[in-house]
Amino acid sequence: MITAHNNMSLPDITTLIELVQQARPVSMLEIGVNEGRTAKQILENVPSIKFYTGIDLSDHGHGSEYFINNAHIIPDEPAKEVISNPRFHLILRPHGSFDLTAGELKSYDVVFIDGDHLLWAVVHDTGLAKRIAKKLIIWHDYLDLEVNSFVDYLRSYLSIVHIPNTTLAYHKIPNENRNSIE
Repeated sequence: MITAHNNMSLPDITTLIELVQQARPVSMLEIGVNEGRTAKQILENVPSIKFYTGIDLSDHGHGSEYFINNAHIIPDEPAKEVISNPRFHLILRPHGSFDLTAGELKSYDVVFIDGDHLLWAVVHDTGLAKRIAKKLIIWHDYLDLEVNSFVDYLRSYLSIVHIPNTTLAYHKIPNENRNSIE
């Protein structure tokens, strides 16, 4: 059963699951997995996923100013809702995705960006996603000012769609541009 939670409205989670289902991914990466509520619902509703990786901060004190001022969104137990799922893998780093490079990660069919919402973090996470995503990049909190301004900038050269009545935007990677790194 698909349900809303404090970080994701029902229209957002339902639409996210539909987008992911349409991509028929074998692998997915979520930047900003938090307690894993979104990951759990995706894994329950997208059986094609064999490998789901979530990234989050390992330490409350090393996040950006956004996270430090919003410490309540850093979970005491990262990915607790999904950590026991054998298809799920958790990566924790002091600075989250900033401590990882594309070379350290494998490629993923779908990359879901839902970490730090400050401009510099959205730029970083998008750059990482562009290097490793094979089929689809999805941004959550598109209506957040800094996410929105950067994604709108990207729309000048990428085909990015904002889904009405949600805070989601996505970019389908054309077949000829798909990353072939495995």
